[in-house]
Amino acid sequence: MTVETEHEYAPASEGSHASRPLEIGLALVALGFSAAYYIMARRIPLRQEAGAGQIDARFWPELLGILGIAVSLVLLVIAISREPSSRADVEPQQPGGLTRLLITCLITALFIVLWSVGSIAMFGYRIKLFPILAALFVFILMLLYGHRKPKSLIIYPLSISALIYVLFGILLRVPL
Repeated sequence: MTVETEHEYAPASEGSHASRPLEIGLALVALGFSAAYYIMARRIPLRQEAGAGQIDARFWPELLGILGIAVSLVLLVIAISREPSSRADVEPQQPGGLTRLLITCLITALFIVLWSVGSIAMFGYRIKLFPILAALFVFILMLLYGHRKPKSLIIYPLSISALIYVLFGILLRVPL
């Protein structure tokens, strides 16, 4: 019995070539996202300003933004000062990969837009949309990326959205 290291269906690939502009570009994109995140964290409304030495609602998001900026700057310095790293281990793009990426971005944008509605009134009841939208979002993404087991297509999205809703919406009282 032999152990094969490569699958028969996997194309033989030498990977992509090293690219300094790609590494610099990725570091700049990470820096841009981190800076935007930090700016948005600074704009989080507070019910009450924290006293000296206390932590308020902005603390952790601001800290994560600062850490993101620091790591992005380190990546940028490394990308500029060192030889670009080998990308021989990078797999080639799979067929349909770009289409799935674009559909994922579209579904995510739709999820965010619908989530901003918050809740709807139907049949005399106010229905929170987040748990329903989150379960549908996870379900659609699982289908899109090839998951086909019916039992887990139902259990996983429902349990994830219920966990998030109970933890953040009920216990921590974060408005979802």
